[in-house]
Amino acid sequence: MYNQELAHTILRKLNELFPTPTSSDELRKSQVQGFEGEPKAAWLGAIDALLKLGSISGRDLRGASGLEDAANLVITARGQEELRSAARQEEYPTELDSDSNLVFLSHAARDQDAAIALKRAIESAIPKSDVFVSSDTEDLHPGEDWVETIQENLRRSKVLILLASERGLKRPWVWYESGAAWHRKIPMIPCCIGKVRKNQLPAPFSSRQAVNADEARDLGNLLNEIGLMLRLDVAIPDLHPIVSQLRALDETAHEADADMLTPEEIQLRVDAMTVSAKITRGNRQWFVVGLTNESSETVTALYIQLFGPDHIQLTERFTLPLQPEEKRTLPPTGTLQIDTRFQSEPASRLASLGAPVGLFTSPQHLIRANITIEVGCVVLGKFKRCETNRQVQVDTRNHQIVDVY
Repeated sequence: MYNQELAHTILRKLNELFPTPTSSDELRKSQVQGFEGEPKAAWLGAIDALLKLGSISGRDLRGASGLEDAANLVITARGQEELRSAARQEEYPTELDSDSNLVFLSHAARDQDAAIALKRAIESAIPKSDVFVSSDTEDLHPGEDWVETIQENLRRSKVLILLASERGLKRPWVWYESGAAWHRKIPMIPCCIGKVRKNQLPAPFSSRQAVNADEARDLGNLLNEIGLMLRLDVAIPDLHPIVSQLRALDETAHEADADMLTPEEIQLRVDAMTVSAKITRGNRQWFVVGLTNESSETVTALYIQLFGPDHIQLTERFTLPLQPEEKRTLPPTGTLQIDTRFQSEPASRLASLGAPVGLFTSPQHLIRANITIEVGCVVLGKFKRCETNRQVQVDTRNHQIVDVY
């Protein structure tokens, strides 16, 4: 964590100097009133945070532990707007408007549809509530001063709901709106969807009691909590269609967000993706292979191939048919059963290997062996080979293979 007051002090100092660039050391030597005794690490932590938020710009030198030095520092237009917004907020009273039933729903632009769906759920369960979503044309009309409208609704709101998706947690505006809730000391509830889970939130959001909005029980708890905060009656509807919709909308937003990624970001997501496999049924050339997508990406399976100990080839590649598409597509964290027909018999091939390293015998016609299931995939337009090591039992008499673990 960084010292937010120090960060705003640095912004004000750079605004005074603008457009003259300065360095991290020069800022420390400027003896800004109230922070003369701050250690260098505190200054660097605040400068690092401002650089990452885009509030200042400059040339930075980073080491293993973070920012070590920075030069040519100037305040950006975003930083100047942040100072103006902070000044306006200081004019707002921190007391709650007793007549307001307003809930401010903060979200990333890419999560617009999910935010509107959550808004409809809240207003349906709590009819007298009023939920503000900046991307909803019912709340923010064309031609309006959108910054002023957002500021006014932040001032009037009694509770802030943060739509904590992978996208939302990366957006400066979401952090800014959440900061406004902290400043006014109003309740702030992170609502996690998709890959983000309530017990895995980063600081400072981890300090707040969060919910998984795409789980019916948690969504019901959220609606009851909002009702208590607003002192309004709550009528919980059937939540299963709503949570299913939120999951689907998160998946759509996640895929759309990939269109905006840099090649480096795409490669990072591809590297993090994996598909595991196991043999559900194996009889001669006929096999059913169960695939599990261990990631939040949509994956297309291309082929399956089996290897024995020392990566000795047991089968040729079984290429999945192009159609129907759903028979080779794994949704995020989804599963798929693939019916394969290999030209060779893996059981016979394993038996013919004798007993090399990785094979060991059990009574008579039963052999246990370590095999590798290779799955060729496409994710985010890139090819990836996924391998799963499994132990199987081979019935050489009946030419069967059964997954052990």
